Amino acid sequence: MQVNPVGESDPDFETELDRLRQRWRAITETPEKPRSTMDVIEYGLGDQQRAEVYINRLLCYLLDPTNPHGMAEDFLTVFLDSLPESLQFDEDTYDLQSVRVNQQVPVEDDSSTGYADLVLDVPEEWVLLVELKFSATETRSFTRMHR
Repeated sequence: MQVNPVGESDPDFETELDRLRQRWRAITETPEKPRSTMDVIEYGLGDQQRAEVYINRLLCYLLDPTNPHGMAEDFLTVFLDSLPESLQFDEDTYDLQSVRVNQQVPVEDDSSTGYADLVLDVPEEWVLLVELKFSATETRSFTRMHR
């Protein structure tokens, strides 16, 4: 590297500096600003819905790796790994890129229609229904409908 007189710029130095600036921007910029928890559950002082709805929205947001929460698939992976063994959910969760997360999905049986709070699935591989209960008890008809 040559030393240039004061006032003259070194093209190699400028090129390297530009490259470092680009790398710094790539590291520090996020594609989209993450939403706040209160924004995700759409909580407002005038909106007094049940806690189930708020938590449902929050979980739907956090479980979906495509949302801009900054965790990618980490939250979903921990959620699936934390399911009780009695559930016997032993599906392949290595690649969660194609997982879909939906809320309030209609579930029908012969005589009635209900709604699953959350449905997680990887098309053609597995489906997981999540039912949130804060004050209601589980009933046999409800459980049969979701099987």
